[in-house]
Amino acid sequence: MKREDLRLLVFLKETGVLIGSSGLHRIDWAIPKFEIGYWIDSRHSGKGYVKEAVQGITDFAVNELKARRIEIRCDTKNVRSAAIPERLGFTLEGFIEMTH
Repeated sequence: MKREDLRLLVFLKETGVLIGSSGLHRIDWAIPKFEIGYWIDSRHSGKGYVKEAVQGITDFAVNELKARRIEIRCDTKNVRSAAIPERLGFTLEGFIEMTH
């Protein structure tokens, strides 16, 4: 209701089983800017489900929400996760060093 976080769930069409989640986060409606986040049950990774979900969310953000900026942040050590934005034509702008 506050439009601060838009969560989307990913279900297998055949079974209706929840296999992942995605959504638009860190929203700045003044720009408008969104960050896309995602995860998938490892038993279903590598099958294109996340790519399909992220493409759909990107299209929705651009066409319906008039996004001017969309960001995806992921762990550089997670090769499969980092491949999603690359495959969808996102531009790599840099790396953020995380300190603990």
